[in-house]
Amino acid sequence: MAEELAHLVADVYEAAGALRRAGEALAGAEGQTQARWQLMSVVRE
Repeated sequence: MAEELAHLVADVYEAAGALRRAGEALAGAEGQTQARWQLMSVVRE
């Protein structure tokens, strides 16, 4: 069970990294950073 959980956590971190890189690429195309887009999303709500 512990090994499966460790693999799940590793997969989640890997997916988060991929999403972060994709977000940086999308935001960079608009001259922004992913962090700024996230901040704007929070402020908008």
